[in-house]
Amino acid sequence: MPVTPKEVPEAGSIQEDILKLFEQQVRAMNTFNAQMYLDACIPGNIPSVEHTEYGWREVGGEYGFLIRGFNLAGFNARNVEFRVYNEDSVNTTFDMYDYDKWVADRVTRGWEKVDDQWYSTALSCTSETGRQ
Repeated sequence: MPVTPKEVPEAGSIQEDILKLFEQQVRAMNTFNAQMYLDACIPGNIPSVEHTEYGWREVGGEYGFLIRGFNLAGFNARNVEFRVYNEDSVNTTFDMYDYDKWVADRVTRGWEKVDDQWYSTALSCTSETGRQ
């Protein structure tokens, strides 16, 4: 499993919903499925599939830009913790691995509820040009 929580969330909880969405995005990165990744982003100002694929291929996505040699296929998040700010805003903190190699700890990712649907607020979910 590419996303492992520190504590298993209660069924039907906000944390369970976020965990599923985070899992979707990590699996999308592992399999280079840009459309599946972007489906978890807030609609309206997301990059194109082509732009996302280019970023993944050329620099390894949002993490490859910062971490030399980072491999999207091996990306996984462990010890995911949740900070629920309110019913529409959650932050996750996790330990990042490239397959079984530890890469970083206390990495964060935000989540926002829009029109009763959770979405990722990751940097790679936004586009300066608003291409869709």
